[in-house]
Formats: sequence, C-alpha cells, structure tokens
Amino acid sequence: MTTPSLFFMAKPPAEVRHAVQQTLAVNGWDTALGDTLFAPHHWHQSLSHPLASTPALRHALVEIGAHIRTQAFTVLLNRIAGTAADQAAIHWKVHATAKPAAFDALLANIRDGLQAHGIDGMPGHSPHVTVSYRAPHRLARQAIQPIPWRIDEVLLVEGQGDPYRYEPLGRWSLRPAPQGLESQRALW
Repeated sequence: MTTPSLFFMAKPPAEVRHAVQQTLAVNGWDTALGDTLFAPHHWHQSLSHPLASTPALRHALVEIGAHIRTQAFTVLLNRIAGTAADQAAIHWKVHATAKPAAFDALLANIRDGLQAHGIDGMPGHSPHVTVSYRAPHRLARQAIQPIPWRIDEVLLVEGQGDPYRYEPLGRWSLRPAPQGLESQRALW
C-alpha cells in the first residue's frame, strides 16, 4: 500500500481518452503493454509533484486551487515515446510537441501558490498523458495522429493504492480563453 499523496492534475475528458485508446489499439501498443496499461479513467496530466497527505497540506492546497487564475488552453497530443532512467520504470507517454504559454502560466500559478505556503518548488512538467508506468520495453518516439485536449479545469486529488488510484478533493475551472486564435480552435 502506498502512502497517500496530494497533487494537482488535469484529467483528459472521455473523448480524449478514447482517441488515445484508439491510437494505442491501431498500432498494437495496447497489446504490447498488456496489463501494464494504466487504467484510462486514471490518465492525467500532473501539475505539481505529489506531497505526503496531511490535513494542513490539504487545506493549503485547497486555498491554492481556489486562487488559480489561468486561462483555459488546448494542447495537441501528437507523439508517443517510452523512456526510462532504468529498466524497472519505463513510462510510455503521449506527448504534445508544443507547450502553450498558458500551460507554463498554470504551472507558475501553482508553483507560486506552493511557495507562498512555504512548500518547496516543483519539478518541470510538459504536456503529456502517461499510459503506462511499468511498460515491458522502451518505445522510440513516434508521431501519432494529433489529439486536441482542451484543459479547462484543475483538480486536487489524493492518490494511493496498488493498483494506484486517486480521489478528487477539489476542482476549479480555468478562465475562458480570450477572443482570437485560441478561442477558435474548436472550429478547426
């Protein structure tokens, strides 16, 4: 059993998860992953590092979440790769080649909130969804059919267990994107 941890995340909606599942199936990657495929309903984009869960920390993170003021944005998941520092922890991730400025702004908003509460900074993140944390082998980076993912809310979750799962503790909507190119993306 794992120690409960708290972290911020974005969760892809059902249509994005379905598109990723189709991409995995068409290429035989779902079969290659077998039972190491992480449950699609738990796929997510981490927006902070996991922190040991305590009531005081939970209170601080809820306050941080309530003060997130970043705009919603779209990432385009368009490649897959399976890499690891060691053979025991090969992660297969569906990535976005480009990182929207609003993604960095969201991370900065969360990081600044953590620091204001005396919580150490956080590691960098890039737009992705991890589909396996224990893949049987590496996978060279490859282009995939682009999958647009509109990130318009942030969740605070408590994660734990084996198999790993998380429970949402709070959710906050991001601000609507301004008029212009980003707001027109759904029309393309």
